[in-house]
Amino acid sequence: MTMYKLCLWQNGRLMGDFVSETPWAAEAIELIRQRFPADEGFNTAVWVAHHEKRVLETTLDGVRLISREPVFEPPRPAAS
Repeated sequence: MTMYKLCLWQNGRLMGDFVSETPWAAEAIELIRQRFPADEGFNTAVWVAHHEKRVLETTLDGVRLISREPVFEPPRPAAS
């Protein structure tokens, strides 16, 4: 599933980020982004993760997922 991350700055200071992995994540990110207008000093950046890195443990009992790390990239331009 695609994961979206919205990074938020105000007057050049990082305020935090919001990550969404829901089926409507792109819509959720855009709705949140609209709440922080540039004329009030806000800047935003959206990153998208289409895949992830995984650390697995393999033992005689089987394979176990230890951790997962989404690989965020800038969004791809829409095809024209």
